[in-house]
Amino acid sequence: EKQLAETAIATELVFDSNEYIEFIDNDNDVHRCEINGVPEKDIDNYKLGILICMLTGLRLGEICALKTSDIDLQKRTLSVNSTVQRISVEKQVHKTELMISEPKTKSSKRVIPICDLLYKVLCKHMSSDTFVISGNNVMEPRTYQYYFKQFK
Repeated sequence: EKQLAETAIATELVFDSNEYIEFIDNDNDVHRCEINGVPEKDIDNYKLGILICMLTGLRLGEICALKTSDIDLQKRTLSVNSTVQRISVEKQVHKTELMISEPKTKSSKRVIPICDLLYKVLCKHMSSDTFVISGNNVMEPRTYQYYFKQFK
């Protein structure tokens, strides 16, 4: 029987000394991603975003607005410079649009250190696209929230 050393469970993400992550969805299906070695399933951008949220405390709007240029792997830091929100368009009934803006408060604009586990994942899985989780187009926070809710 395998003994898990240094196991921590954070909202159904499992990290152990063998450096793998398990995402458990609402149907109790386990999606296992190995960090070292050959992955059983690749960590896609959506799972990468969930991992970033779990390890840094980013809000959904912040993770949707997170750009690859906000991550400095040399300094091992992640800068929160913007957020995405859906707002009403003035003088138009039932019209909204996505808006990327600075965080609402000064303290929300911050630099977060990247832990060793997240650093290893980012080194292997971060693409050169503009946005970390959605490629070259910003993602609607509500859409990402639906994806996020697939996991317990």
